Amino acid sequence: MTQVTIYTKPYCPYCVRAISLLEKKGEEKFTGYDVDQVWGQKLEFGATRKITVQRPNRVAVDIANRDGTRRGFRFDGKQIAFFGLEEKAYATAQKSGDIDTALAYFTRDLRMPWPMAELFSNTFPTTIRDKVSEAYFVEEATIAGTPCDHVALRNDLVDMQMWIAKGDKPVLERLVITYKLEDGQPQFRADLHDWNFAPDVSDSLFTFTPAEGAKRIAFVAGMKADDRETQ
Repeated sequence: MTQVTIYTKPYCPYCVRAISLLEKKGEEKFTGYDVDQVWGQKLEFGATRKITVQRPNRVAVDIANRDGTRRGFRFDGKQIAFFGLEEKAYATAQKSGDIDTALAYFTRDLRMPWPMAELFSNTFPTTIRDKVSEAYFVEEATIAGTPCDHVALRNDLVDMQMWIAKGDKPVLERLVITYKLEDGQPQFRADLHDWNFAPDVSDSLFTFTPAEGAKRIAFVAGMKADDRETQ
């Protein structure tokens, strides 16, 4: 599995070009995110995320937060499931389609965070071209022993830097995103390595089965107003 080190906000509305064509991919992320406090200080929280993507319509995510809690996400082409093991709770939503359909529904309709969601989109290369207003080459650099091209991109919402490996496997090695319109301009920082383009995974990995004793709850965005008031 790919191992990734990430320091990030809890959501990523605009991501970096990393992989344009992926037939099947597994990866592991070590994630963190900045949270601005009212007194101006940034506090970092984090998690380890193990992500497996099987195109065009399967995703599995297992999350281990630094505080010890564990959560997960499953999409098998027909159903979205999000669950918390320590909370012994899960929510599901019927949604047929591909990965793009599932991610859009999860982040926009259900209003759930997904760091680097667009990285896994089937249309990501086209999406990023449409969103970038300025791009330029910065320098040649080395990240964790890997020679890279350091490039910078901009639009009205974010400044972004990418370090892309040279050679026949131009994978993303490092990413920095600055959210210019957010208070304190927090950053998303990611170090990625050991990409695996052919993980050996079972189809059952993407099918959600509730843990024993887990309680089904509703996604807040999908609840009626009177139901929200009673939560």
